[in-house]
Amino acid sequence: GLDGLVCCAGIGGTSPRVELIPEVNFFGSVALVEGLADALAQRHGAVVLVSSNSAPQPSDDAYIEALIAGDHAAMTARLSAVSGHAAYSGSKQALARWMRHKAPDYARRGVRLNANNRASSVSVFASAMNSSFHWPRNKMVKIPFTAERICQLLP
Repeated sequence: GLDGLVCCAGIGGTSPRVELIPEVNFFGSVALVEGLADALAQRHGAVVLVSSNSAPQPSDDAYIEALIAGDHAAMTARLSAVSGHAAYSGSKQALARWMRHKAPDYARRGVRLNANNRASSVSVFASAMNSSFHWPRNKMVKIPFTAERICQLLP
């Protein structure tokens, strides 16, 4: 069995490969959780999905609905109409919505699902975004995303 799982992979909205954003951020995390569901249930494990504080930002509703439905064709069709940032925020919103929808089913199997929508922190990823968008440094939250913080969300 598996005690816990943290799905922390992600591709940001500044990626030149926008088509990878939903594949990694949403479909990759969902496939991992679904694929390990039996192992998690054996140990009454917990899952932490790393979402984003960008999740509530505007995106394309049809894109988000296609993600949640697992409809790759509809998602791909909508992806061409959204910006990289909307693809990112939409993928994280879809992940949080998927988690809320699936949490009761997983709970019946003894598995706890959580999503962490943390603010930006100082990291290589955030630094690249910071330099791309010229955000003021004082907007960055300097809270280390440590293994200890993640473990607080696990059993």
